[in-house]
Amino acid sequence: MSHCCRGWTINIDKKTYKKYKTAHQIEIKEITDKHLIKYPKGNGTNQYSFGHLEKLKIFN
Repeated sequence: MSHCCRGWTINIDKKTYKKYKTAHQIEIKEITDKHLIKYPKGNGTNQYSFGHLEKLKIFN
């Protein structure tokens, strides 16, 4: 599928990451486990993790 956001990444803060990681909805947990990547500590950003839109399947 072609869209304007192809190749974008979405930054996720720590609170949201943990919420997704412990979600009761299995689909959310699976997407989090497979496609969200934690930034290394000391990366100079407030963001905790990120995911690529295409892999997160937001547009499918």
